[in-house]
Amino acid sequence: MTRPLPAQHLRVATYNIHSWQGMDGKRDPDRIFEAVAHLDADLLALQEVISPQDTSAACPLREMASRQGYHVTYGHTLLRQDSHYGNALLSRKEPVRVLRHDLSFPEREPRGALETIFSYDGVTVKAVATHLGLNPKERAYQMDRLFPLLAAKDADITLFLGDFNDWYAWSAVRRRIRGLFGPQPQPRTFPSIFPILALDKVHVRPTSRLEEVTPIRTDKTKKASDHLPLVATVDITQESASNAD
Repeated sequence: MTRPLPAQHLRVATYNIHSWQGMDGKRDPDRIFEAVAHLDADLLALQEVISPQDTSAACPLREMASRQGYHVTYGHTLLRQDSHYGNALLSRKEPVRVLRHDLSFPEREPRGALETIFSYDGVTVKAVATHLGLNPKERAYQMDRLFPLLAAKDADITLFLGDFNDWYAWSAVRRRIRGLFGPQPQPRTFPSIFPILALDKVHVRPTSRLEEVTPIRTDKTKKASDHLPLVATVDITQESASNAD
């Protein structure tokens, strides 16, 4: 006899933390710590993360992950004088596979994507987290490289999340994403104090697995960064299980 399994959900989020700098111009990691704790995400993509090159030095990201029970996967894209800069993925579970993809466009800021695979009770979830460029040609170039990763049928559920820097409703990038993931919510997240642009995204395939997408707008998140965090609820329930009576 085939019986449905109990519903299981994954709380997925993306957050551009603006190098720990708030809307008041001050760098205050504790504000980001509080905002992230409030999200209670199982999987969280971060952009504009600064971390020290010296692994013995104090690192806000490592501290936050340690406090809140996260595994950290780094996706550095830029090496500064004494620090790394780029993407990071925080996860309650350690990924079973990690790939780092270079998306850098000539004469533009280096960019990249983190491709990770997770297993949740037999359900395979692929997360591709990125921070796309500011120039339309740059974003088109980056999507050309990301599309094969997103279209591959190597997971039960595919997540595409991050700061896409794409605010045109009918841009080439949005059309390509819509063609692959279908129409999905596009909440506004930037600027955090009064959001007018939908820069941050969580896309899910199959679309039926996406239950809701919500920007988290509180007094704290309006001040902690120039972006609001975006949270999605994803159904990761196995379709069914065969049990003999």
